[in-house]
Order: sequence, then C-alpha cells, then structure tokens
Amino acid sequence: MVVRRVVHRRMSTTDVPKWVTLAPTESVVWSGRPSPYLVKYWITVSGLVLLAGVVLLAWLLPPNWSWLGWLTMLAGLVAGVYAYVGYPTVHYLIATA
Repeated sequence: MVVRRVVHRRMSTTDVPKWVTLAPTESVVWSGRPSPYLVKYWITVSGLVLLAGVVLLAWLLPPNWSWLGWLTMLAGLVAGVYAYVGYPTVHYLIATA
C-alpha cells in the first residue's frame, strides 16, 4: 500500500488562471479538473450504444426500420464526442472568502 502525503499550498497570484478575478483579500486554495473516470464512463456508455446501433442495423431490424439503427449509432457517437470534448473545458477553482 502506497501512502502519499498531500501538501496543500496556496497559489500565488501568478498561478491564478486569467479568467478568475479575485478580490485583494482572496486567494486560490485549489484548482483542478473533474475526475477523468467520468469521461471514461461516458465513453464506455457511448461505445455500448454505438455497438447496440450496429447490432440493430445489421441483424435485428428489417430494412425499412434501418433508420432506427443509424439513429442509435448517431446518439452513441454524439455522447462520446460530447464527453471527450467537454472534459478539457471544465475547470474548478476554490478560493478563500
């Protein structure tokens, strides 16, 4: 078992992202991104939906219902792209009051 010591340090004013406006009495305590496991989860879900669309399209649906398979595949693709593109744009910041 590996135990790591976490050292909390306050960020200096040069470490603060440009989009943050702090009052003179405030300082940044923590800055970071959401867990990458959320992205992995949604990529997995979108992959399964995409696979379900392929199965529907190839084997289960009659030819006149093929649009449902394509729609399912599109939904899986959109969910995966949204999760992948949305991750780097989210940035959390905790500041003192």
